[in-house]
Amino acid sequence: MSELINEHTQTILGGKGSGKTTLLIYKGVDLIHNSRKVVLIDCGGVITKTKLSQYPEQIKAKIRLMGLQRKGLEAILGSKKQLKFLLTGLLSNDRKLTILRLELTSQESRYFFDCVSEYLLRYKNLIILIDESQEVLPQNGRENYSQELERLVRVGRNYNTVIFLASQRPQFLNKKVMALSDIFYFGNIQYYLDSRICAEILGVSLTKDKNNLRRGLKSLKLGKFYRIKEGRIEIINYDISSGKEQTTSTKDITWLGGE
Repeated sequence: MSELINEHTQTILGGKGSGKTTLLIYKGVDLIHNSRKVVLIDCGGVITKTKLSQYPEQIKAKIRLMGLQRKGLEAILGSKKQLKFLLTGLLSNDRKLTILRLELTSQESRYFFDCVSEYLLRYKNLIILIDESQEVLPQNGRENYSQELERLVRVGRNYNTVIFLASQRPQFLNKKVMALSDIFYFGNIQYYLDSRICAEILGVSLTKDKNNLRRGLKSLKLGKFYRIKEGRIEIINYDISSGKEQTTSTKDITWLGGE
């Protein structure tokens, strides 16, 4: 996976139970070996100690879990010293993946990203993974939309910053932000409107092809993803118990999962 960090914006789309968050965590753990600071921000607040206890010991040993609640948010919003203290904590460890679980509302999460994104731009060679990114980069709902995070996604590549965006509901993730992605991962997606967004990303217009894609996405098993890059679709199997990734086949973008 490490060779893929030359692509500065990557988006992982997959429904509940597709293995999307596990894929994101394993990518973060893999990327800490690149002498770059790696942080995963969990906007859904679902990555808990209990959830992480299900991972292999060698993976858990490489993860550091932090949390941010409303009181902590108020502290960093009111004090640059507290903000710098938080950022130092997030970015101080090169040998572990730091996961920050936001125990906040969507609007509070927007305040958080508006506050920290400007500072994150000052760092170079960062890798930032954001789970449930539709919470702060929604297609609709300006009150929860972080303009500063969008700017970090757009401008971060100038500082060699890599951004991973993940969402279980593609229809709710902002389209103009997704359009900045160099690589897409599609996991199991059951909802029609979500699969329609995937069709738009691929430029699929014919009804027959849309139906083939929708059937393909619905049939993907846990840990299996389509990876779309440079006009090609790679079908990858991801062993969620070990983090090992295997590319089983590569097809032209015109292949739409109709096999």
